[in-house]
Amino acid sequence: MEIADTTKLEFEGVGLKHRGNGIWFKYLFLGDENDPANNYLFVLARQQSFYSPVHRHNFDQFRYPTLGNINILPEVDVRQGELCYHPEGVHYGPQDDGDELKEVLVLQFGGASGQGFVSHAKLAESQQRLASQGRFERGKFIRQAQNIDGTDNDESEPIDAFQALWEDQTGQSLVYPEGRYDRIIKMQPNAYAWTKMNGHNGVWKKTLGVFSERETRAEVIKIEKACWKIPAEDATHLFYLLKGEGLAEGEKIKAEWAGRIQAGKAAEVSTDTELQILHFKLPILAPEDS
Repeated sequence: MEIADTTKLEFEGVGLKHRGNGIWFKYLFLGDENDPANNYLFVLARQQSFYSPVHRHNFDQFRYPTLGNINILPEVDVRQGELCYHPEGVHYGPQDDGDELKEVLVLQFGGASGQGFVSHAKLAESQQRLASQGRFERGKFIRQAQNIDGTDNDESEPIDAFQALWEDQTGQSLVYPEGRYDRIIKMQPNAYAWTKMNGHNGVWKKTLGVFSERETRAEVIKIEKACWKIPAEDATHLFYLLKGEGLAEGEKIKAEWAGRIQAGKAAEVSTDTELQILHFKLPILAPEDS
């Protein structure tokens, strides 16, 4: 099990600025950007003066505010300690967080459609290329058309900035997958009841949701003076520690740290007191499905 001590990481400016300049990341774990079907981004994001128009993506994502509340729809916020699932193909926004500083755990990954997840680094390359062809403004890209003689002509109709970047990077037209859900899903973990985990004494869970035919799973795990044995699976496990301290494969872990178990690997997490973990399980798309 790999461990990331977020308290020792620094927030870094993000090169990808299609939604503005007010975002910084602590990079926790990244997938393989050369394998978009199984790629992902797991970060702790700090945002301020963030705006995004109504838009959608061809990938899935989770957001979990750890400081302050984040805006996702007009008059709809995800409050600190709530979890929000953004299914691929489903619109949300406009988002306008104003000037208040907030921090949010963000997980982005390829959805069930198999279109995968293009890394921020690759999209940033496209952002640089497109800068000479138009401009990014309030989450949109406006292309500057040119006459035959090279002089500027009228501007094109604005398109979503992500769509412009994705199409430049892939050389394809973006066809959004049909939404498997009709809206984003906001979960309130405090309202869920603990249930005992089969085969484990002292280990409890709150299953927040299992999503799409990929069976992507989000849950909260509680370990009380016990050991949680995670078997090897064809899935990547990602963790964010909410409370307490313990050991992961003999290495100390505590609140605000993150962890990863790669597909095909087993692991053990234990504590002499109490430990609570936000846990994501991302099934791997088989090559024939991607």
